[in-house]
Amino acid sequence: MLRTYKLKHSINQGKQKKILAILKEYRNASVEISNRQWIYFYKNGKFNRDLKIDTIKSKLSKRYKQTAQYQVVSGLESYLGNRQNEFKDYLKNSNFDSDTKTKLYYINRYKKWFHSSIKMQGEEIDQDIIRLSRRIIKNIFKKNKKPNFKFCNMALDAKVMEITPNGIKKVHKSKKVKDENGEFILNKSGNPKLKTYIEEREIKKSSFDYWIKLSSLEKGKKIYLPLTTNSYFEGINGEINSFIQINFQQDIDKINGNKSLSSLNRLDYSNYKIDVCLIKDIKKEKYEPKIEKIGLDLGLNNLFATNLGELYGRHFSKLLKEYDDIISLLAKNRQKQKIRTLSKKYKKLINKIKAYLKNEINRVINAIIRNNKPKEIIIESLNFTSPKLSKKLNRLISNFGKKIIEEKFKSIEEKYGITVTKVNPAYTSQTCSRCGYIDKKNRKGQETFICGFCAKEQNADINASKNILARSSGELKDIFTKKAFILDKTVKNFIERHLVVLLYIFKTKDLGKSSDYTLSKINNTLSKIKYNNNLCYNSLANTLTSNPYLTNYLNGNFLETLEVSR
Repeated sequence: MLRTYKLKHSINQGKQKKILAILKEYRNASVEISNRQWIYFYKNGKFNRDLKIDTIKSKLSKRYKQTAQYQVVSGLESYLGNRQNEFKDYLKNSNFDSDTKTKLYYINRYKKWFHSSIKMQGEEIDQDIIRLSRRIIKNIFKKNKKPNFKFCNMALDAKVMEITPNGIKKVHKSKKVKDENGEFILNKSGNPKLKTYIEEREIKKSSFDYWIKLSSLEKGKKIYLPLTTNSYFEGINGEINSFIQINFQQDIDKINGNKSLSSLNRLDYSNYKIDVCLIKDIKKEKYEPKIEKIGLDLGLNNLFATNLGELYGRHFSKLLKEYDDIISLLAKNRQKQKIRTLSKKYKKLINKIKAYLKNEINRVINAIIRNNKPKEIIIESLNFTSPKLSKKLNRLISNFGKKIIEEKFKSIEEKYGITVTKVNPAYTSQTCSRCGYIDKKNRKGQETFICGFCAKEQNADINASKNILARSSGELKDIFTKKAFILDKTVKNFIERHLVVLLYIFKTKDLGKSSDYTLSKINNTLSKIKYNNNLCYNSLANTLTSNPYLTNYLNGNFLETLEVSR
């Protein structure tokens, strides 16, 4: 399990200019490599890490070009994997016959959309089905932008860089190879075969913890980058990988605040600041689950609520609202002055919010894992917005916050082996987790849920988390279950569960006829669900008969439906 950690560096301006010169060439080469990879893909149905790229005009060495190609292909394959999943999701909700679906699943599984002929279990797949798969994947490509390497960072391996701990000097040496009899093994030219190896020698220590020896654009010349570590990085149990990331972003202190967001991508490279990240191969931690499942409801009032009645991140929305007020006021004042919203102060506030989101989300999820130790986490399909916040901040937390949460869940899956399952959250906030009654009026506010049928009162987020947990098993567990089906099934389950009461109420209220059931039986049933003594029968009848979910479901033939169910 690989993890990336940014370390403090002390790279002077001269070295930074050299690195930025490499970046410019690296990005240009990556764009050209990406174009060639797509041409190869449409012809052969796959990408090729070893595609010949010698003809690309660049100041980069062959090793740098190959490193760029590995990064490009890795990014393209990740993109293709996501599109492959979308293809599969599309088939789940399609109306194709089972034979066509099976063949399309096969084509998608092996990414053979652009093959001229395909065999499945020795038989040729019809050309019409191959063309259909091609149309589907092309439409999916259109909806999702292809990776753009025009502004990529650099992911560099041992071909172009070397990491050396402080006080160690790595010396590349070679020796002649001998066979079992002590004779030298000769190469094709008739000379002794050489084996290269690295010898580490102790040298005088400097004030830095690591040095990165980076190949430059000038042949034989290296750039030495000093790094300073920290206790957090050193405390993580894992080995440093022979791989680094050099990330680039616009330096807030150098950017003119009056420049538009769209022009930032075209800024001069002198406005970039450099971050250097080392990679650690983290060992999977021992983890013993204490509970099978835990349901989580995501919100902004409370960041997470669990089905166990726990609330995490209670002041999350309050702090976001404070940030939002400051940003909105700043933007409003600049607009009054007819100045662009973007400024140094504005950018710093945005970065501060991003840092808060990342820290708080990670802290809360860590606390949930530590306190409950679940084997599986059931989470709703993420929707991270609030009507109390401005459009700008909602956009920020929806995009950035969602990304952080998904990355964190992916991390805990790898680190602890916890399964993370997503479910469709439709109607979980309107359905009572105790009796199954669904009604928009059940939700009395942002925090309070009071069931109109059984009068159960509880925190709205905790109620939703209980429904999310319940949805992880049964007919509604598929995240792609249609909303209409969820509503239909929820109402049906409620009717079947409380049929006696419903039959009596609808018969009496709408037809004026006495029920086949005795009044004592009805009262007995009502008493079982009447958790609040103040709940009266007339109020219950009015609530149920005015509920559009129930009346729409039973419209026209509700008595017939209830009698058949009975």
